[in-house]
Amino acid sequence: MSPKGLVAILERWAFDGLHKGWTVFDYATSAGDIPRITATHELADSWADLNGLPYEAVTQFGVASDGSRRMVAPDGTVTREYYGTGYQRGLVTTAKVFANATDEAINLAQKTTTLTWDQDNTTLAYEKNPRIKETNVSDAAGNNRRATFDYTTFTRPSGALCSLPTDTNEFNGLSLYRRTHRGGNNWIAVISRAVSPD
Repeated sequence: MSPKGLVAILERWAFDGLHKGWTVFDYATSAGDIPRITATHELADSWADLNGLPYEAVTQFGVASDGSRRMVAPDGTVTREYYGTGYQRGLVTTAKVFANATDEAINLAQKTTTLTWDQDNTTLAYEKNPRIKETNVSDAAGNNRRATFDYTTFTRPSGALCSLPTDTNEFNGLSLYRRTHRGGNNWIAVISRAVSPD
């Protein structure tokens, strides 16, 4: 049973009235906190209990002992997300993907993603136009891919300031292999129309 006001089950029905599947949500509520999803159960017509597949595919969600958020996929793959402090509170700073719980226990990640954030004023304790400054992705085989992002601050017609990406540098290991530049004049035209540049 779900807490009041939260979705407990989503069912899928075909136009002819046949039941095609569902998603069931499990919740946990700790004192003084909002209810959080602890698991989802997926059932779909034409694969549940067939060819060795389970009746339901269950994805589990929780908090690890180090404070990271943890998700266990139906195949046993474990994903952990770590969040920042200060203005980065609620923003993912590191994500790790493990093949299984055994690899997680010895910290043998198949993929690690690190995000470096910036914002208009980094001394603030809250978000003020946060943006990714760098991404760094590595795998268990030692491959590495990195990207850096440069922003330019523009004044909107209303007088408000906004920082938009102008340069992206992509690296394969240590070597720069692609640089993308979006000129300021393009952004000025976009801002004045308040539409997406793409």
